[in-house]
Amino acid sequence: MPSRSKAAPADVERQLDRVARLVRARRTPEARRLCQDLLKIHGDRPRACHLMAVTDLFEGNHHDALQWLGRAIDGDPRNVAYHCDHGMALARLNRHAEAIDAFQRALDIRPDLLEVHFQAGQSLRALHREAEAMTAFRHIVRLRPDAFDAWMALAETSIGLKQFEDAVAACQSAVALRPQMAHGHYLLGIGLYNQNRTDDAVAAFDRAIALEPAHHPARFARCLARLQIVYADGAEIDRRRAEYAAALDELRSTYLSGSSSRMLAGALDAVGAMQPYYLPYQGENDRELQGRYGDLVVRIMAAAFPQWQDRPISPASRVDRRLRVGFVSGHFHTHSVWKMPVKGWLEGLDRGRFVTHGYYTQGYRDPATDEAAARFEHFVHGPRTVAEWAQLIRRDDPHVLIYPEIGMDPTVAALAALRLAPVQCSSWGHPETSGYPTVDYFLGSDLMEPADADTQYTETLVRLPNLSVAYEPVAVRLLATTRRDLGLGDHAVVFAAVQNLAKYLPAYDQVFPRIAREVENAQFLFVENASAIVTAAFQNRMQAAFADDGLEWQRHCVVVPRMSMDAFATALSLCDGFLDSIGWSGCNTTMEALNVGVPVIGYAGWSGRGRHTAAILNMIGMDDLVAHSVDDYVALAIRMAKDPQWRQDVAKRVIERRERAYRDPACIRGLEDFLENAVARSLRR
Repeated sequence: MPSRSKAAPADVERQLDRVARLVRARRTPEARRLCQDLLKIHGDRPRACHLMAVTDLFEGNHHDALQWLGRAIDGDPRNVAYHCDHGMALARLNRHAEAIDAFQRALDIRPDLLEVHFQAGQSLRALHREAEAMTAFRHIVRLRPDAFDAWMALAETSIGLKQFEDAVAACQSAVALRPQMAHGHYLLGIGLYNQNRTDDAVAAFDRAIALEPAHHPARFARCLARLQIVYADGAEIDRRRAEYAAALDELRSTYLSGSSSRMLAGALDAVGAMQPYYLPYQGENDRELQGRYGDLVVRIMAAAFPQWQDRPISPASRVDRRLRVGFVSGHFHTHSVWKMPVKGWLEGLDRGRFVTHGYYTQGYRDPATDEAAARFEHFVHGPRTVAEWAQLIRRDDPHVLIYPEIGMDPTVAALAALRLAPVQCSSWGHPETSGYPTVDYFLGSDLMEPADADTQYTETLVRLPNLSVAYEPVAVRLLATTRRDLGLGDHAVVFAAVQNLAKYLPAYDQVFPRIAREVENAQFLFVENASAIVTAAFQNRMQAAFADDGLEWQRHCVVVPRMSMDAFATALSLCDGFLDSIGWSGCNTTMEALNVGVPVIGYAGWSGRGRHTAAILNMIGMDDLVAHSVDDYVALAIRMAKDPQWRQDVAKRVIERRERAYRDPACIRGLEDFLENAVARSLRR
């Protein structure tokens, strides 16, 4: 059979032009055959290799595409398109660090390629290098103010960084460019909500739904946005809570009516996108509302994944007879969820009886992630889709799954609504009942939970011994910061009130002026919210509370920016005392105050989340610092301010006794006994 002779270069280019047309028309099989023929005859012509790569990219063969792109770049290293597509192929394989390098090589040749800046920004976001991504997107919109996709990416990145004023501005620019794009209005609503602009947020979600009735995240957000971050007064809490209850009923009706089964299955993307995170900050028993919300979420997940709605049969015995315990979290990094419940449990569990699996649903990584990966016997790091996670977990066949929190991470919120293990538990990484019928137990603390706490959970409450956690104090480096650097007086009696501002309920605002009225040189140190509007709303409340007592709030209240861990510990060390937040108590923050020897005043609230600090003080034998009424709380603070000798004695006792709250083996033994008994009960079902 005669061999085919090489064609003239012009003829080859015409044939490659034909391949390119076939690729653009998505006629990839024809394009591939023709291109392969050309490569056999003419060798690795860079353009032919590139077209083969583009064909593979269209067909999803990203690994093959990389091979062809490498050959194309070897033949023509100055071709921008080759580097761009190389970056795209790497990004689709989640090899984002390499993708950024490829995009940068393209930009080194052509710095004006805004699309490449955009793709590099998206890979930077995937690596949680949000600040660099913001720089890329801002560069684009500065040169191309009509770049809608860049404005949207800028908005999403700003939301991730909790820069909500920037997010709203970016969304407004995007919406102005494409007012009929529902998702732009949805993101605008998210930004407005996080600024405490409830009514404006609801209006934005309404607009998104009007434009796209099947925009399920907007439907959920319109309901959940009634849960504000801070409130002007108790009446506003009551009003917004009633609005939320009504909106939740409407949402359930929308999705659970007999004619909406298809809509129910389609709502998967709404699950976890926004959650009732701020509901427990209202200071009420949320069991009934959470039960209604959790039932809806579980039904959506069952409609989307019917194969994972029934309780699995308890795993059969293997050669390794240890119980398999999985921890599912989006917070295996430097976060209170890792520091408080998970780290100590993981360290303490008897590896002769338990195999530990860690499922980290997010992509961010820091030294705590590396520590977690080393401590788990099996560790899987995301991101993955909900379906991919569910398949992976079921394949591991765990006896027990522990979700240290349900209410913060979107993937966790979805997975916990499935039946992936015979025994499923939540805990107080977010101290609120999930409301999910798929979650069997809530792992609480014997010292924290009040006598009637069972009425606050849809799960069966498990009272693990003592604090329920084996806390390991975090090593910090105190900085050279002074009181004056923070705006505090050298001779003031300074109380740290450094919780999330949402924890400070209007009903207890008068605590601060009551103390200041008796202690002329008292100062209270607060930390600002991520939103300046939220911070201003809280400051307005403080101003009114102090004015009611004839006092100037600026003289007594100092609000400082959010800080690094070392800077925060330093600020705590400069304070004379630490005031627990009433309603939702401090826990991780309280431990950090004890770590630097600051005297702590606690409050025994009506719920587990209102008794964290009280339990810690009980654990270290300092119940005399626990108040059981607002009057007792104020009196303790006044005494701490006016009696420096007693304050010094308290600080000394804190340093002497704080170790009692650390590394508690009793809670580990209690957890181990619970796990074995719960699995035994599941076998008898």
